[in-house]
Amino acid sequence: MVGQAPFGPNGSNELPFGAFPGGGSARQLVILTSNAASKRSFNLVTTTASGRTSVGPSGCAANTDIFTRDGEQIVGQIGCSNFKFQAGGVNNTYYVFKTPTAANSDTFIFWRLSAPIRAVNNVTSNVSGGTVSSGSAVTVTATLGAAQPTNNGQNMYVWYSLDNFTSSNLVKMTDNNNGTFTGTIPAQTGAATVQYKLITSAASTTNPTLTPANASLRTLTSNDNGGSNFSYAVASPALPVTWTEWSGRREPDGVALNWATGSEADNEAFDVERSSDSGGTWTHVASVPGRNLVGGSRYAYSDRSAPRLPLVYRLRQRDFDGASAYSPLLRVKAAYFAGDNLQVWPQPANGGVLWLNGGGHGGRLAHFYDGRGVRRLSVRLTGRVQRVQADRLPAGLYFLKLEDSDAAGRIVVLN
Repeated sequence: MVGQAPFGPNGSNELPFGAFPGGGSARQLVILTSNAASKRSFNLVTTTASGRTSVGPSGCAANTDIFTRDGEQIVGQIGCSNFKFQAGGVNNTYYVFKTPTAANSDTFIFWRLSAPIRAVNNVTSNVSGGTVSSGSAVTVTATLGAAQPTNNGQNMYVWYSLDNFTSSNLVKMTDNNNGTFTGTIPAQTGAATVQYKLITSAASTTNPTLTPANASLRTLTSNDNGGSNFSYAVASPALPVTWTEWSGRREPDGVALNWATGSEADNEAFDVERSSDSGGTWTHVASVPGRNLVGGSRYAYSDRSAPRLPLVYRLRQRDFDGASAYSPLLRVKAAYFAGDNLQVWPQPANGGVLWLNGGGHGGRLAHFYDGRGVRRLSVRLTGRVQRVQADRLPAGLYFLKLEDSDAAGRIVVLN
């Protein structure tokens, strides 16, 4: 920065910006004035492709007074040397200038502070062993540097993120008026890693609200644990139910379902759901209240309305707070009618190819009927295992019956 004394020490008119304490490409210059005579004018000097270039007020139309714009972001014009930025001289005041980049920058923040920039020391929290339980808030405490005043217009914040600062949040810390500050990171309810750092920013009536989007530029100083950030892990939430069994079987009057839990907490009920199209659509069958025994419990339900098709079942476990989770899928084979001693496989059949065992019925005809009772295919039985080519039959449900038999026959499913 090039300007008039007292911006420069011992009358020097050029001062270099230094590396910002928080790292990155930002640069910062802090000046303590000892002369309150009058306004002082200055330009920034930035490095561009063509060399060192002066940065003056935007538009270069006139000198710009930034004395009343304390804490605002100011954008100048690179290549302006005729006009200057101006700041009022105030005795024993710290002037802070911060730019976002080391070179080719026309943007800076200007502050006037009545005390040195705060140092953020001795950062502690209530985290034990680096992990907190799901749903637990974390309180962070910081201590001011030695001999710093407890009230100097600078606020302290906890800046935290769950995704390595791709997105983030800010918590303003409470000044305890004893050299310490505390801030609370809200409770997280799922497994996560929380990273955080502490930053300070100056307060004033014209200072725009600090947000995660502008925090980097508006930070006066920070403590980011030596560049690695402070962090803690949030443990996975305890499951309201742990499963130890989930089974089902065909019975003459329906499907018998059985399940068991190893533990339960806050479990309101199990919703039994059924699908006859491989999980495309689901039908609510019944709700079974949870017992919430610490050691778990056993449950049984008989689905007497179950169709004879291949079925898929699942349990929707519901908590009292409305949260829910699903069990693994349970597949139950199609039912078969008794009678005729006919065996047919695979079920369901893909590609229209079936294997049929009509042992003891050699020479007799077996007929395939569709759901309307229309005969669609007839097969002469050999009395042994034989291949049946049924690719001309559309996918669906069929009944396989022997000729001149009163038995109901068997259900055959073609996919």
